[in-house]
Amino acid sequence: MSNCGSGDDCLEACKRLFGYLDGELTAEQAAEFEAHLARCGRCADAHAAERKLLAAIKSSEAGSTDLDLRRRILAALRATPPRSE
Repeated sequence: MSNCGSGDDCLEACKRLFGYLDGELTAEQAAEFEAHLARCGRCADAHAAERKLLAAIKSSEAGSTDLDLRRRILAALRATPPRSE
């Protein structure tokens, strides 16, 4: 999650991102993560990009070629709005 801000809250959010996406956080941790995303656009943008990337990977068919998978991932990344700094 390289798009995170540099504050302590952002660093903690970065550490929790994949646990959140994988449903591994406690309800309290997930609520804290979501609250951070609601107030931090940079982390919210990074979360959206990672979520789209995982969705593209998960939706790929088992028989697809590496080139096909790469094209789908790149398309998902291009569809992500640019972050504002």
